[in-house]
Amino acid sequence: MEIFLFPGALTLGAKVRMARVGRHWRQVDLAGQAGVPQTAVSALERGLNIYPKAEKQILQSLGLVSDGIEHYQRLITAYQATTQLRDYFQKRLEFLQDGQRLENRNAN
Repeated sequence: MEIFLFPGALTLGAKVRMARVGRHWRQVDLAGQAGVPQTAVSALERGLNIYPKAEKQILQSLGLVSDGIEHYQRLITAYQATTQLRDYFQKRLEFLQDGQRLENRNAN
């Protein structure tokens, strides 16, 4: 089962599968064209991590390198946004905790 991280966007694995099927290739056909094991094609299509070299060879065989670049740029952006939100919430938490400690000291 693939998880779609961005609404309306196909995962890289789904794009690979669509391009392969559009060429009427079986996974083994794409694997032979790319010079990788069929299991690498299967794993990539299912959204699993594979060796970067194998991934690049598969994407090159299908003309999808730019889709791969876009995919990873989106992931990096999403990760950065997550980190920024975490940092923001951490600062808010610390601010509230510091305020709570100050109030507790004043109450004693």
